Amino acid sequence: MKNRSGAAQPDDDEIVHALLEKAEAGHTVAELIRALIDMLELAPDDDGRYPSFPMHRYFVAAFGVSLRSTFDVALWHGFVSGTYSDEEVERLFGPTLRASLNAGER
Repeated sequence: MKNRSGAAQPDDDEIVHALLEKAEAGHTVAELIRALIDMLELAPDDDGRYPSFPMHRYFVAAFGVSLRSTFDVALWHGFVSGTYSDEEVERLFGPTLRASLNAGER
């Protein structure tokens, strides 16, 4: 599949691997979201916000977490209808992410 620039879009395995590498390197939840937006070259809506559904899919695949556990992340201020700051999503989802990485649940 090609992205907006005409280059080949990374496949799912490449995206999952990149998210895992970034998380293991200590990137924050908001940094992971921004990296995913960049990798997928998602287009913002008229208000400059992004759809959250790709995040659910890739966070579940990369980190072996439940779909339900990603709902708080969908409230990040950069997503449609989101209001949570970078710090709030880190506080809410960061421990789940770190526990998943520590437990090797992926």
